[in-house]
Amino acid sequence: MSNNQGVRDAAVTVALGIAPSTMSLVVFATVAFSLLISVLLLLTRGGGGSVYDQIGAGGISRGEDYGAAAPPAIDSPAGQAEREREIRQLLGARNERRVRN
Repeated sequence: MSNNQGVRDAAVTVALGIAPSTMSLVVFATVAFSLLISVLLLLTRGGGGSVYDQIGAGGISRGEDYGAAAPPAIDSPAGQAEREREIRQLLGARNERRVRN
């Protein structure tokens, strides 16, 4: 057996002895870091404005989000006219679907 072979065998033995403890250290450090970041994010984002509260606030949102005027009362003439327009639109769409099928 040469001297180099003995050194390699010793290095392998040392590496195998260190590897399990190093691996567990890496796993535990990763978990601890993840928990720390999670708690930090909960503390900083948990306040008023959540990212999920901002979904839908873009240019395609409903008119109420931008301070548009409230719809007219149902009993008012404007409300009746709007109702008629919506009914005609629904009937037109239904008839268009019938023509396609």
